[in-house]
Amino acid sequence: MSKSINQKDVDRIASFVEACCELEMEPFFGKDEKLSFGGSNQRFSFTFGDRFHFRSALISFRRLWMQREPSNWEKTVTILKLPDWPLVIAASAGFHENFIRATLKRDSHILKLKMPSHRIIDLWLNTVFAHGGLEGPNKRSDFEATVDQYGHAVFEFCFRSLVREIGFQFINISKMAAKPALDHSNRILNLSPSFRIGVAFGSKRREKTKEGHVIIREGSSEFFSEESFEERFNRILARHEHKEIQFVFKNLDASKNELLQSTLRHSSLASLLESLGGAMRLESLKLGGVFAPGQKFRGSWAINSSRMDVLDECVLITDGIGAAALDKALAKFRKQFLAEEQ
Repeated sequence: MSKSINQKDVDRIASFVEACCELEMEPFFGKDEKLSFGGSNQRFSFTFGDRFHFRSALISFRRLWMQREPSNWEKTVTILKLPDWPLVIAASAGFHENFIRATLKRDSHILKLKMPSHRIIDLWLNTVFAHGGLEGPNKRSDFEATVDQYGHAVFEFCFRSLVREIGFQFINISKMAAKPALDHSNRILNLSPSFRIGVAFGSKRREKTKEGHVIIREGSSEFFSEESFEERFNRILARHEHKEIQFVFKNLDASKNELLQSTLRHSSLASLLESLGGAMRLESLKLGGVFAPGQKFRGSWAINSSRMDVLDECVLITDGIGAAALDKALAKFRKQFLAEEQ
């Protein structure tokens, strides 16, 4: 390997990795973040997640975005694309870089807001978050003019969407290129970061330090409450990745508490349905077909190359393929529900 990679380069990559690790831990980048809208051109209804979660995520995002930061993503990618690295590192960095640049060049296509994506991010970060926007190219007056033209909700939705979309690309660069680069430089060049990569503000509610001290982190009573078992069940069930189990549970004649108890006790959907007084019936089904005329029909959902039909009294009709897919989906939901903390 050429000696063009130096200590400063390694430290920049390490700073980028550290900021990405913090970014990935933020609730805003978690599976439960809410970000959606619905309605018509006359009146939209927006759903955002916790504003404190978003502001917290912007701290790490800013470290990766701002040109003067040592962890700046563009400077890091420039280093990772040097010919001294294995081809897979440079190729991965370049792939995700192209995705980010294409996103930043385009006008925001969401809700007819006509403004380059990079400009949306700069206005928010430099006029109302990290700076006051009284000097420089990003003025508070520009921010307010955009709000007046498009509305605050539209402007914030576009900003949140871009931070989440680009933030995930930063995390991908860290995992696929920056971390492998640090490992490679350590093994081949005997160059390691001049500081320890860590999470300065901790990563858990309860931690024990190497000195033996115990740290307990709790939010104030106004902003924090311990999540109940039922709340965790509903939160994880609401994730898009559990849409099949959501559909089944929504159409069963059972309360949320009954569903929670049955989920804890049963690892197969057939036994779960039996515990609720229902049954899973295996039959040959075709997508788009009609099943059991005269029976009270709750709904139908495609799953893999099959489908499932839910009837009243907790009866579910599917075939062998559907049953296997449903058991796999239930196992995935149970694993997250039983293992994950808030």
